[in-house]
Amino acid sequence: MIRVNQHDDGFTIDMDGKTLFSHSYRRPLVTLSVSSDRPSRRRGQPPARKLLFVQKARTWKLVTQRPDFLELHFEGVCRLAVRERGGALALSFSRYDSAAGALDLRLPGTPGETVFASVPGRENLDIKGWRWRPDGGGPAEEPLSALIGGRVWLTADLPAEMDCRSGSYIVVRFRGIPKTLTLGACHNLSGAAGALRQSLGASPEPPAWLYDGLCVTVAGGAEEAYRRVNAMLGSGVRVGALALADWQGGQNERNPHSWEPDRSLYPSIRDELGRYREAGIHSFLSMGAFLGAGTTVAQEAGARGFLLKDRDGGSYRVGRDRALVLPDLWNPDAASWVGKTLAAALAGTGASGVIELQAPVPPADAVGAAGPCWGRIHEYGKLWSAAIKAAVDDSGLAGRAAVFRYAARPSAWDTGSWSPWKAESGGKGLVHGLYAALVGGGSWHAELSAAGVGSARGRELFMRGMETLAAGPYLRIGGDGPWWSHPGLRTHAARVSELWAGLAPYHRSVAAELASFGLAPLRPVAMQYPKDNLAFDGQARWLYGRDLFCGGPVRPGKDLADVELPDDHWVHMWSSREFRGGPVTIEAPVGFPPLFYRADSLWASRFDDIRKAHIRASEAGR
Repeated sequence: MIRVNQHDDGFTIDMDGKTLFSHSYRRPLVTLSVSSDRPSRRRGQPPARKLLFVQKARTWKLVTQRPDFLELHFEGVCRLAVRERGGALALSFSRYDSAAGALDLRLPGTPGETVFASVPGRENLDIKGWRWRPDGGGPAEEPLSALIGGRVWLTADLPAEMDCRSGSYIVVRFRGIPKTLTLGACHNLSGAAGALRQSLGASPEPPAWLYDGLCVTVAGGAEEAYRRVNAMLGSGVRVGALALADWQGGQNERNPHSWEPDRSLYPSIRDELGRYREAGIHSFLSMGAFLGAGTTVAQEAGARGFLLKDRDGGSYRVGRDRALVLPDLWNPDAASWVGKTLAAALAGTGASGVIELQAPVPPADAVGAAGPCWGRIHEYGKLWSAAIKAAVDDSGLAGRAAVFRYAARPSAWDTGSWSPWKAESGGKGLVHGLYAALVGGGSWHAELSAAGVGSARGRELFMRGMETLAAGPYLRIGGDGPWWSHPGLRTHAARVSELWAGLAPYHRSVAAELASFGLAPLRPVAMQYPKDNLAFDGQARWLYGRDLFCGGPVRPGKDLADVELPDDHWVHMWSSREFRGGPVTIEAPVGFPPLFYRADSLWASRFDDIRKAHIRASEAGR
């Protein structure tokens, strides 16, 4: 129920006993800005904007009030409608100046609270005390999703900047007037995170075959891939899937995407992938929006008028050599053509999944079917994801294929993908991914890089990383380091892949939690244990689902790990020793990461079986 509390010069609006927003003459809830635009002198940049005037919503009148709906009129500024939907408030604006180019929303704040946003402003994503602004390109152009003080969650269909410097209020500035703006009250962190995820879109469950073994990125053509896979299988590595990094020949300006197989590397890609499929190994193809201007597909798109255009009406060229073009996904005919073209490529190769490369940010001065791109470049990622989804559906693989978004940051808005993967590795990247769970982030995983495996330290880092990532929803190895040619690394990969595949039923249960309740697989500890420190305390530790706790990566050369356990009854995965929470020092040699499971978990017997099998394999040197 929505409740309006009026006072001398304003009001507050509460839901479920919590104040979601307030208004007063001195601190108005809504402010609109009207600007003039003039073309930018720099190619690819948005037009320069000159602020003409600001409209502050000071004087107000309650027009309509019902338990589930109210409408407010701010004289000379706009009209605000508030609807209760599914336990949250949906805001919509009307009767505003058509020239308005920005909207400020002032929300109540509390000194010392934490504020997390879908795009990080600091390493631990807590931007309280900071003013965070989108950088005008890249992942920062994603629509806003935020969790304020564990009190209020917020989603919108536009990017925004957040000014959290004040202790008593927070200003959210949208570059435009949002069409969908939703606020909800938080009763606990897990409930708020789940509500955020579900408000952004449901996350479907991946196919069961994804958990058959690790996914390995390969390159170099059909013969090289065959050699690498044979070496892995010969050492007992459970290979569940291959990601062909060069199926189109390359992923850069000199050898750009063409959405067609490179026959010089894969002469008969459908037959080659079919043989892997017969052996129980599925295949992924990477697909990106950039096209080489000279490719057959790009020329066809240009002839049909399906490419973004420059000011003179020609195809907009990007890249250092102006050798790349982008499809105009705002054109429904072009988007349909892209989906069908990708579907034909996917069906023609026999692949089982797609790695959706991060959609680029279109040049701000490019022109599409919806007009200049500068005011809507944040939409391109979602349009690209919709094209990938249409391709999977049209290829006949719907429900049986896995789609991954290869993002620079874990996405907080619905991409139509099973899971975003994180390209970078290391503690900082891990922390960004963990805290994305608080603002509606879904399933993601770091791709473990095999760089540096020529040195002893590099090999240990690689092994530590592999076993640490086993406590997560996906296990994928990339990079050009020849780990498959090193017997010790292959043996280690065999043990870890058995460990990870043994967790398959648990993987599926965690994926079901995401699909049903919106709970991300990898979670900061405070999401399930509110007494734990919500802000990042310098220790990369997390929960995988409800029942598995990982103390984080162990430093090279160390056989002991100092771990801060959440307040619960835990069992050490490898020794069966029991702990009641708090700081512990546990043995963690290579091959035995600091993993713990809840003693009263329904999966306790499965975890114990995994322990026995893993120890037997280690003792046998396999």
